[in-house]
Amino acid sequence: MLYEIDGLQYEVFEAHVTSTELKVEWREDGDIGGFRIPSTDGVTYSGTYAYTSGYPGTVRLRLYRAADRTILVIGDWTEDGTGTYGRWLFELTPMLVRAKV
Repeated sequence: MLYEIDGLQYEVFEAHVTSTELKVEWREDGDIGGFRIPSTDGVTYSGTYAYTSGYPGTVRLRLYRAADRTILVIGDWTEDGTGTYGRWLFELTPMLVRAKV
C-alpha cells in the first residue's frame, strides 16, 4: 500500500506475520526501513528496526486481527542515540496468490 503523509511517500512492500515473528519492510521517501521481531504470545512483538541509511532503534508493537483477515499493527519506536520516538500503525491486508498448475 502506498501512502502520502505531509508530502512524503510511504509504501509497505513486504510483510510476513506468524505467531512467533513479524517482519515488515517499507520504502519511506527513498529510504528503506524494516524489522524482523519475535513474539512469545502472537500478540506483542518487540525488537529492533533499521533503515538502510542508518537510524536504528527499538520497537514494541501489538497485533490486532480483523474478521476480514486485515491485520493492524500498532506500537511505539525509539531511535537509538537520539531518543527520538513516535508511534507506528501498519495496516496489512492479505494477498491472494494463485499458483499456475
